Amino acid sequence: MDYNNAFINSMVGEGAMRGYFSSMIQTGIGGAVNYGFEGEFKGLLNDRYADSKAFKSVVTNGLTAGAEFAMFGDTSINVLNTSMFGLPVSQGLLSLNLSNNGIRGSIGGGGLDMNLGNMWKAARVGSIFSQNSDMRNSEFNSADELVAGRVLWSDGIDQTQDAWPSNRRSL
Repeated sequence: MDYNNAFINSMVGEGAMRGYFSSMIQTGIGGAVNYGFEGEFKGLLNDRYADSKAFKSVVTNGLTAGAEFAMFGDTSINVLNTSMFGLPVSQGLLSLNLSNNGIRGSIGGGGLDMNLGNMWKAARVGSIFSQNSDMRNSEFNSADELVAGRVLWSDGIDQTQDAWPSNRRSL
């Protein structure tokens, strides 16, 4: 085995270059998604925070998979993950490889994380957008009050309780 060629291929070979480009794509898209939704999710707690994180992950990885497919003609997504079963580690169990030649499934952890558990959490993010819209159209006068409202709402405090901004008593 020629170790010099193996080392060079590992650094600048086709597989390495694809990895570099994929990482740059994912970082760029992830940064844009985080920046774009930062205001919508600031102040969320508990399950609402987990839902917003899953939403950003699904959007980022979905767009990255699309970009990889467009650039390289194939991509791989992870659809089943240990985290779906309450385990503290996140390891892929089943991945789908999408290419111009069709779809192929494989056991293993390769690919972008688009597991069904994250997709389910991401689907629940609609309630966050709905609540944000309701808060913007009501008593909230500043970005700080919107964040405070998200904190209260995501912690289970509803608008009828004393902690809600419209129910505060003047001193």
